[in-house]
Amino acid sequence: MLLVLLILYAVVPFLEKRWFSDLVATAVLISAVASVSEKRGLAVVFSVLAVFVIAGTWYAHWFPGYSTAVAVHSLDALFQALVVGAILAHVFRSTRITRETIAGAICAYLLIGAMWADVFSIIENVSPGSFADNSIEADAASGPELMRDRADRFTYFSFVTLTTLGYGYIIPVNRPAKNLAALEAIFGQLYLAVLIARLIGQKAKSDKESED
Repeated sequence: MLLVLLILYAVVPFLEKRWFSDLVATAVLISAVASVSEKRGLAVVFSVLAVFVIAGTWYAHWFPGYSTAVAVHSLDALFQALVVGAILAHVFRSTRITRETIAGAICAYLLIGAMWADVFSIIENVSPGSFADNSIEADAASGPELMRDRADRFTYFSFVTLTTLGYGYIIPVNRPAKNLAALEAIFGQLYLAVLIARLIGQKAKSDKESED
């Protein structure tokens, strides 16, 4: 799943092909289901939800609309939240640090950024003007392309906020948007602090067991 996520964020932006972006996003969903489906019950839940998200993504590709965008982003945010929970549960249950543990932690971080991007997109679609975009390309798109462009912009805004980089091109305007942006920034810092502490603790415990 990590490889597919890296392709989504590092390769897709340079191709500027919407169909390829949706295709890779579909691959992310499928790989996520495969990664967290250890138990049959969870596999069914994740698979059903992934099918709805994939169907909604491609429906929005051909028939974009504000209500469709809100529905797809809502389902996607829910799916990613559940996947992140499953991955982190596995990471924190692990008694040894492995490549799988580290990859899982990175995947969870990237999915958290994508989840918050969905949340911000929902807010802007439900309440237009919740965010102010001061970038040069802010008014370049319109109609269906506006919604697609908006999703890309909020992905950028989400990761800039999650890492507390804060370039300031996109600014939350109303109270819900401001509070959620602040919450994401806090969550991003806590995630790294707690995760690093946990991994160090796992490493120390593993080394002690090896000495014994």
